[in-house]
Amino acid sequence: MESIRQHLSNQINLHPPQFYELSRLLNFNRIHELIEFARVRSQKGVTLMFPIIQKCSDGTVSLMPGDDAYTESKELKTEDLTIEQYRLKATNLHRIEWFHTGKIAIQSDFPIGDGHLPPINVTTENESKL
Repeated sequence: MESIRQHLSNQINLHPPQFYELSRLLNFNRIHELIEFARVRSQKGVTLMFPIIQKCSDGTVSLMPGDDAYTESKELKTEDLTIEQYRLKATNLHRIEWFHTGKIAIQSDFPIGDGHLPPINVTTENESKL
């Protein structure tokens, strides 16, 4: 949690994969819970989650597998839409939104699958509640 707080207050810089994974670790209150989850989850194999970057007029979106806008093309795209407008085009969301203002939001509204846990949505707005 401390690393996420430092990132949200611009003391350190976490790239999308690190921010995402640290946000998923927030599902656990105790290290033994994480160890038990990892032991059971490891039997299900590895799921590759390669983000696709989408630039919007007010920031950048990292799309993850399962998001309606995710494609296998892996090419950088540019949109004339805001992040919110782009979000409204999708039903299934699995993304990290990076606004030019510094706001960050994780949007995940469906089961990720293979026993993976979703990230906890940590934003600059709810940082003080953590």
